[in-house]
Amino acid sequence: MTDRSAPGPSRHPEARRLLGLALAGLAGLLLAGLLALLLYARLHAGRVLPGVHLADRALGGLSESEAGARLAELPVLSGQIQLRDPEDGRLWTVASADLGLRADPALLAEQAMQVGRDPEAGPVQRLFEPLRVRRSGFDLATLIGFDVDQARTRLEALAPEVNVPPRNARIERQAGQPQPVPSTTGHVLDVEGSLAALSDLAARPVTDTLDLALSYTAARIFDVGNVTEAYALITSGPLDIYWREGQAYSISVEQLRAWTSIEDLPSPEGDPVPSIIVDRDAIRAWVAPLAVAIDHPPSDARYGVDPATGRLTVLDGGRAGTRLDIEGSVDRVIEAAYTEQRVAELAVELEPRQVSDQLERELNTRLEEVQHLSTSFAGSPTGRLQNLLVAVERLDGLTLAPGQEASFLAHLGEVSTSGGFDLLQLMGGAPGLPAALAAAPGPTQTGAAAATTRPVAETAAEGAPAGLTGGIGQVATTFFRAAFWLGLPITERHAPPLRIGWLEPPVGLDATVFPGQRDLRFVNDTPDYLVFDLGIDVERGLLSCVVYGRPIERRVVELIGPSVDAVTPAARPASLRQPLLDAGQSQQVGWAREGAHVLVERRVSVDGQARPSDRFESRYAPAGDLVIIGTGP
Repeated sequence: MTDRSAPGPSRHPEARRLLGLALAGLAGLLLAGLLALLLYARLHAGRVLPGVHLADRALGGLSESEAGARLAELPVLSGQIQLRDPEDGRLWTVASADLGLRADPALLAEQAMQVGRDPEAGPVQRLFEPLRVRRSGFDLATLIGFDVDQARTRLEALAPEVNVPPRNARIERQAGQPQPVPSTTGHVLDVEGSLAALSDLAARPVTDTLDLALSYTAARIFDVGNVTEAYALITSGPLDIYWREGQAYSISVEQLRAWTSIEDLPSPEGDPVPSIIVDRDAIRAWVAPLAVAIDHPPSDARYGVDPATGRLTVLDGGRAGTRLDIEGSVDRVIEAAYTEQRVAELAVELEPRQVSDQLERELNTRLEEVQHLSTSFAGSPTGRLQNLLVAVERLDGLTLAPGQEASFLAHLGEVSTSGGFDLLQLMGGAPGLPAALAAAPGPTQTGAAAATTRPVAETAAEGAPAGLTGGIGQVATTFFRAAFWLGLPITERHAPPLRIGWLEPPVGLDATVFPGQRDLRFVNDTPDYLVFDLGIDVERGLLSCVVYGRPIERRVVELIGPSVDAVTPAARPASLRQPLLDAGQSQQVGWAREGAHVLVERRVSVDGQARPSDRFESRYAPAGDLVIIGTGP
């Protein structure tokens, strides 16, 4: 029986041979590889191993000195770096070390030689390390030092030079015309962003110029075109200014330019902002004189008795008062300058009438005659009669609303030759009348605002302004007596400077006025309207006044006096040369009368209740006959 469990050595000679060959081949390969590694190491002895580089600079195969020379060519290692402002191209040359970059080309070359040659490594590692370096590579940038804190300090010191503030939009004059200049964006150094860029440069030192990181800042004033457009509109053409009653005025372009300018004003942040400046004072100085043609007080409607029907009818419808609103008109001129229409209406305040012309039916239903009085002008010269007629025409139908104050001068109007008055007769109580009237202001305005209490004991003392006689004083006296006997509050009364025969008796119950200085005022304190109807009877020589109202209260008026003392003889006759009268002619304007001091008292009671009494004092100077001798052409 044969044993098959274990073949003997002589059974497979071929297998043993093949195994031996394989082992021999493997040993050969290992020996060849070892020889190759030894040969590779020997070939690069004293040279930088392949795979060692700095950024894009390969150093493999270079000697240490050659590697040092090549590394010295790199900008980062050359000692200086150019920092550039990417907006305007400005450059700053800064030492690499100041930016925290630490690298010595010779030291890096020495370190390059040590890559893959660690003396502490084992024999096998030292044998295979050059191949690993070749395959994986080694970047010497990892050996470059970067001091972030030092770089930040240097960049912060550089920031003031880099920073460029934004520039606000502004206006410049070009060929005499304002033109807008647009704003520009500013920028500031972004220190942290620049540090990141420096870190990247240290990791890849391939350039000597580094673009700084910037943050951008916008201007706070970025558009001023609207200012120049507004200025162009303001000065684009003349302005037409009008008032609806027919007044029209024009403002030239040259005037508008003189009133308008462009100046820088500080914004809340302190920035100069181009702004249009309008000279309101200059416009106000232009507007204010227009009030002469526009301002006039309101005139109330006047009612008189129609002789044919005996009913009250409108004599004069009156008109609303107007007052130029200067500040409002300045605003309208400015507003119109900003428009293409170039037209503005003056701002005018209207003051309504206190007595409307729509009361005819209402007054006729309830008013009745409450007083009738008259004074004589018989024997008056023609000039005095003429003055009576003009004054009556202006004051006839004077109508007062309840609570309204009457002003004799406001209703009388201008006293002048052109107005129909004979100034010669008015000189009887005022020898210097023409010059005095020329300097006197116009009539005062009526209305509730004027109804303040005034002294009623005014006198014609020496040195005081004279009063108008020659017929006007008789009309004033008629109104004074009507108010006196109606018990109306008399807020202003002045005695004539001289006694007038047509006004007596009684003595002391008269009144005079003088434009701008002396007025006759009284208040309608009845609950209804009062109408003063004046009439002249030339044949009988009577000036009459009929007052219409509603006597709804029991009012009793009592005259105490007159008390006369200090009587002085009449003065001597006198003459006055005056060019108002033709040469060779003469006219008497004053009549001899004694001087005196007169006191009149009025007591008024309503429903049995006495009111405080009124005292009217008059001091008359002695007068002589006064004749005007003409010196005119």
